[in-house]
Amino acid sequence: SWLSERAVLVSAACAPLRDHVERSRGGLHFDDRASFGAALDRLLSDTPTRSAMARHGAEYARATYSWDQARAGWMASLAEAERRAGDGGN
Repeated sequence: SWLSERAVLVSAACAPLRDHVERSRGGLHFDDRASFGAALDRLLSDTPTRSAMARHGAEYARATYSWDQARAGWMASLAEAERRAGDGGN
């Protein structure tokens, strides 16, 4: 959604999604039916806020999950695994 520049609405019960939304400022999260309705109403009725959230989410997704970032993460993980293998797994 963020790469399509859309604000998101996620369940607060899903900690990873909630954390991404909070770090990115790319949407809202809800806890129950009432907060879902309130968050949805806010997204639908507040165009400037919705647009800003969409923009923040897109920037976060591009910065955090670009191919370069994914590659860097994999390379760091492989280097760490190689280091641990050389240390006898410790």
